[in-house]
Amino acid sequence: MKGRVGLRRGCTAAVVALCAVLGASPVFAGEAGDSAESLSLRIENATQSDVRCVAVLAHFVTRDLPPVGSQHEIEFMLGRNAEDGTLSFGSFGNHPMMLENLLCGIASDWTATARDLPLSALRSEPGRKFLFRCSLQNSRVICERP
Repeated sequence: MKGRVGLRRGCTAAVVALCAVLGASPVFAGEAGDSAESLSLRIENATQSDVRCVAVLAHFVTRDLPPVGSQHEIEFMLGRNAEDGTLSFGSFGNHPMMLENLLCGIASDWTATARDLPLSALRSEPGRKFLFRCSLQNSRVICERP
């Protein structure tokens, strides 16, 4: 029993030391800095129901966006690394949280209707304002640029 406690303390100390070393150097691709720029992303809901969108961030973190009412819109800011197009949404500590995907679906039946927004344009196109219009097609929410 004592061996386990000592092992846990030793592991904890090693993890703390590792975190201190990693915290002193860049860890995330696309880290905010001179090459970071802000993007505006607007999502319009052209359906007859509320739409729920979820940001899927690195390390299996999700963040629900406020629901978008029928015929309404939401606008929020993303970060983009100007060198490689990496997108970020919010931060943890001083590090941006990398955006892996953005899923939108009908709020009352989200699992069956959700689809991902095509984020490649945000990563590669030079603009800083992007609009997606979400509609219901074949029982799925499709968000496209007009």
